[in-house]
Amino acid sequence: MALVNSVDPATAAPALRDTLARKLADVSDVEVSDVFTSKASGLSTETVMFTASWTFDGRPVRRGLVARVAPKGPGLFIEYDLPLEARVMAALSEHTPVRVPEILCQEGDPSVLGAPFFVMERIAGRSSSDDPPFTVRSEEHTSELQSHHDL
Repeated sequence: MALVNSVDPATAAPALRDTLARKLADVSDVEVSDVFTSKASGLSTETVMFTASWTFDGRPVRRGLVARVAPKGPGLFIEYDLPLEARVMAALSEHTPVRVPEILCQEGDPSVLGAPFFVMERIAGRSSSDDPPFTVRSEEHTSELQSHHDL
């Protein structure tokens, strides 16, 4: 079953702003806006999307970002190692042609958003539906499989 996002966008905005201001080197005037959680959340982490802006080297920067937050209850994995996940994504980006979102920062303090998280760039695309969960077969799908088996 898909995770249900429990992060409140209203309280997440200042927490994300403060995290970016602390974690990003040489930035100032950090602002966070347009914070929302996805209705079609992922299967492994809670997802918080937002827009952030800041000043870097005297120039304005504006980016669409995503916070991947470890679930607060049971999830897909027994244990969550978000720093490892971020390192794997960075290695894929650096050593392969695979398009991987840039990881901007990690926050291990669960008091910030209720659980550890990392922030990455937002890439346009579609999320696969997770409702019904991928482990559930519909009657129509089962009948279709049976028809192909009978051939």
